[in-house]
Amino acid sequence: MFTIAVHSTRTPVLVVVGGDLDAQTACALRRRLQTLPARDTVVDLSALGFCGAAGIEVLRDHGARLGGNGVALELTGTSPALRGILHRLGLDETLPCAHAAEALVGPAMPSH
Repeated sequence: MFTIAVHSTRTPVLVVVGGDLDAQTACALRRRLQTLPARDTVVDLSALGFCGAAGIEVLRDHGARLGGNGVALELTGTSPALRGILHRLGLDETLPCAHAAEALVGPAMPSH
């Protein structure tokens, strides 16, 4: 079962995607992302079972939309396989992957 949960009252906007993101479900994600405000956004993919080319395209397009508005998209909860695919496709900068805690609260401060 494909799920999308959005928490848009917070900054960054948090979008949690679960299930399989494929050609059949990518349209639903695209429609939902297009309704969101152009603010820094974290997409949590930790509950994702599969991400196909159509899903990657939706994420890439949303990242480009946000980047064009001067804000950023970060992915969190990405599997090693998906991170590898994004790297091979040259999408590392367009779709940066962050650790869950870092994406939600910012990078850890160095300890002194």
